[in-house]
Amino acid sequence: MRKNRTFFHSYAVIALALALSAKSFAQTFSSSVESSPSTIADALPDSPGSLTAEQSAAQNPATTQPYRFRGIISTKGLVPEGSMQPRQTVGDKFIIATEDNFNLYGVGATAVVAGYDLGLDRTPEFGTGGKGYARYYWHTYADRVVEIYSTEFIAPIIFHQDTRFYYLGKGPLTHRIGHSIRRTFVTRSDSGKEEFNYSEIFGAGAAAGISTLYYPSRERSASNTLANWGINLGVDTLAFIAQELYPSVIRAVFHRNSDPATP
Repeated sequence: MRKNRTFFHSYAVIALALALSAKSFAQTFSSSVESSPSTIADALPDSPGSLTAEQSAAQNPATTQPYRFRGIISTKGLVPEGSMQPRQTVGDKFIIATEDNFNLYGVGATAVVAGYDLGLDRTPEFGTGGKGYARYYWHTYADRVVEIYSTEFIAPIIFHQDTRFYYLGKGPLTHRIGHSIRRTFVTRSDSGKEEFNYSEIFGAGAAAGISTLYYPSRERSASNTLANWGINLGVDTLAFIAQELYPSVIRAVFHRNSDPATP
């Protein structure tokens, strides 16, 4: 994720990673899909004032998420827009960030990005072959871990912001994508009020700066740091779009829908 990388390259890599993950793991995890919780509320821990799965489904019939893949992507931080949720704790933020970091999508996406960078010889100091690939891989994964913990755990604690993604689950595609893009810049505080997403913007910038510490010295320039800051924001925006469309994609792939009102 270094010099001369553009947003187009990042988008292409993430799209390829999603396609490879879907093809590789669909059959393996299809059995777990049927036994998984029928709604996001089923996966949330019980806490005072929280809704039961039945109450959440009844109040949000059009945003029921009937199926999910355990271990491929994290769905713990996915909640329906308009639903009543308990106040997020520090522990909740840590769990969501950890699940986002250590899942099959993260492993697969990192593998693709590392191979892509190796093929373009983006950091010649890493070398070539298996040894070079291993260096690209751990640097890329380190970038991911630092960025996610910065934007989903450390910064949200500092700024008292909710890290969950409140998805629409219905409506025109353009509206849902716009809702996802907006999430990069606007989020909810721990008290439930909408405000500027300091956690995302400043967390992504801090991660870009930290990543220069373990790359070769020639990569440690202000221009590279700014470029990586922008890349972090772009990749996170793509992740928000994926989270918004995820329920619909699962229904389309498996031709299953437990709720006719869902898209």
